[in-house]
Amino acid sequence: MDGLAAALNRVAGATVALVVGLVFLLVFYSALAVTTKRLHDRNRRGWWILMFPLGFVVLISVIGTFGEDLDPIFYYGVLVTALIVAIAAVIELGLTRGTPGPNRYGPDPLAKMRSDPRQTNGKPAT
Repeated sequence: MDGLAAALNRVAGATVALVVGLVFLLVFYSALAVTTKRLHDRNRRGWWILMFPLGFVVLISVIGTFGEDLDPIFYYGVLVTALIVAIAAVIELGLTRGTPGPNRYGPDPLAKMRSDPRQTNGKPAT
Protein backbone atom coordinates (compact mmCIF):
# COMPACT_ATOMS: atom_id res chain seq x y z
CA MET A 1 0.00 0.00 0.00
CA ASP A 2 2.83 2.40 0.79
CA GLY A 3 4.36 1.75 -2.62
CA LEU A 4 1.09 2.66 -4.34
CA ALA A 5 0.75 5.87 -2.32
CA ALA A 6 4.35 6.82 -3.13
CA ALA A 7 3.80 6.16 -6.83
CA LEU A 8 0.61 8.24 -6.82
CA ASN A 9 2.46 11.03 -5.02
CA ARG A 10 5.16 11.02 -7.69
CA VAL A 11 2.58 11.08 -10.49
CA ALA A 12 0.64 13.88 -8.81
CA GLY A 13 3.83 15.85 -8.24
CA ALA A 14 4.91 15.42 -11.85
CA THR A 15 1.44 16.42 -13.08
CA VAL A 16 1.41 19.55 -10.95
CA ALA A 17 4.92 20.44 -12.10
CA LEU A 18 3.89 19.95 -15.74
CA VAL A 19 0.76 22.11 -15.36
CA VAL A 20 2.69 24.84 -13.54
CA GLY A 21 5.39 24.73 -16.22
CA LEU A 22 2.83 25.05 -19.03
CA VAL A 23 1.08 27.93 -17.28
CA PHE A 24 4.44 29.65 -16.77
CA LEU A 25 5.29 29.28 -20.47
CA LEU A 26 1.89 30.67 -21.46
CA VAL A 27 2.24 33.67 -19.13
CA PHE A 28 5.86 34.25 -20.21
CA TYR A 29 4.94 34.15 -23.91
CA SER A 30 2.04 36.53 -23.30
CA ALA A 31 4.28 38.92 -21.37
CA LEU A 32 6.84 38.89 -24.19
CA ALA A 33 4.15 39.57 -26.79
CA VAL A 34 2.58 42.42 -24.82
CA THR A 35 5.96 43.97 -24.04
CA THR A 36 7.03 43.77 -27.68
CA LYS A 37 3.74 45.36 -28.73
CA ARG A 38 4.35 48.13 -26.18
CA LEU A 39 7.86 48.71 -27.51
CA HIS A 40 6.45 48.92 -31.03
CA ASP A 41 3.96 51.47 -29.74
CA ARG A 42 6.98 53.47 -28.53
CA ASN A 43 8.58 53.08 -32.01
CA ARG A 44 11.31 50.80 -30.69
CA ARG A 45 12.36 47.38 -31.93
CA GLY A 46 11.30 44.31 -30.02
CA TRP A 47 14.94 43.52 -29.26
CA TRP A 48 14.88 46.30 -26.66
CA ILE A 49 13.07 43.78 -24.50
CA LEU A 50 16.45 42.20 -23.81
CA MET A 51 17.99 45.38 -22.44
CA PHE A 52 16.04 45.56 -19.21
CA PRO A 53 16.19 41.99 -17.92
CA LEU A 54 19.71 41.34 -19.19
CA GLY A 55 21.07 44.51 -17.64
CA PHE A 56 19.42 43.66 -14.35
CA VAL A 57 20.55 40.01 -14.45
CA VAL A 58 24.14 40.94 -15.30
CA LEU A 59 24.35 43.42 -12.46
CA ILE A 60 22.83 41.02 -9.94
CA SER A 61 25.12 38.22 -11.22
CA VAL A 62 28.14 40.41 -10.54
CA ILE A 63 26.94 40.81 -6.98
CA GLY A 64 26.22 37.09 -6.62
CA THR A 65 29.60 36.09 -8.01
CA PHE A 66 31.83 38.65 -6.34
CA GLY A 67 29.57 39.82 -3.50
CA GLU A 68 31.85 38.78 -0.64
CA ASP A 69 34.96 40.19 -2.30
CA LEU A 70 33.45 43.48 -3.47
CA ASP A 71 34.20 46.75 -1.81
CA PRO A 72 31.00 47.95 -0.08
CA ILE A 73 30.89 51.14 -2.15
CA PHE A 74 31.07 49.14 -5.40
CA TYR A 75 28.53 46.63 -4.04
CA TYR A 76 25.98 49.34 -3.28
CA GLY A 77 26.82 51.09 -6.55
CA VAL A 78 25.91 47.95 -8.49
CA LEU A 79 22.69 47.60 -6.48
CA VAL A 80 21.73 51.21 -7.19
CA THR A 81 22.52 50.73 -10.89
CA ALA A 82 20.27 47.64 -10.97
CA LEU A 83 17.53 49.66 -9.29
CA ILE A 84 17.92 52.45 -11.87
CA VAL A 85 17.64 49.90 -14.71
CA ALA A 86 14.45 48.49 -13.15
CA ILE A 87 12.96 51.98 -12.72
CA ALA A 88 13.89 52.87 -16.30
CA ALA A 89 12.07 49.75 -17.50
CA VAL A 90 8.93 50.71 -15.58
CA ILE A 91 9.03 54.25 -16.94
CA GLU A 92 9.74 53.16 -20.53
CA LEU A 93 7.22 50.34 -20.67
CA GLY A 94 4.52 51.51 -18.34
CA LEU A 95 4.43 55.26 -17.90
CA THR A 96 5.57 56.85 -21.15
CA ARG A 97 3.06 57.61 -23.90
CA GLY A 98 3.33 55.86 -27.21
CA THR A 99 4.44 57.60 -30.38
CA PRO A 100 1.68 59.96 -31.52
CA GLY A 101 0.57 59.19 -35.06
CA PRO A 102 1.74 56.32 -37.22
CA ASN A 103 5.23 54.89 -36.87
CA ARG A 104 7.18 52.15 -38.67
CA TYR A 105 5.12 49.48 -36.90
CA GLY A 106 1.72 50.76 -37.96
CA PRO A 107 -0.91 53.34 -37.10
CA ASP A 108 -1.43 54.85 -33.68
CA PRO A 109 -3.87 52.55 -31.83
CA LEU A 110 -5.17 55.50 -29.81
CA ALA A 111 -5.64 57.84 -32.79
CA LYS A 112 -9.39 57.32 -32.83
CA MET A 113 -9.63 58.04 -29.11
CA ARG A 114 -7.51 61.20 -29.44
CA SER A 115 -9.43 62.62 -32.39
CA ASP A 116 -12.63 64.62 -32.14
CA PRO A 117 -15.52 62.15 -32.48
CA ARG A 118 -17.69 64.87 -34.02
CA GLN A 119 -15.44 64.99 -37.07
CA THR A 120 -15.33 62.46 -39.87
CA ASN A 121 -12.51 62.48 -42.41
CA GLY A 122 -11.34 65.89 -41.21
CA LYS A 123 -14.69 67.54 -41.89
CA PRO A 124 -17.18 68.58 -39.20
CA ALA A 125 -20.18 66.31 -38.90
CA THR A 126 -23.44 67.87 -40.11
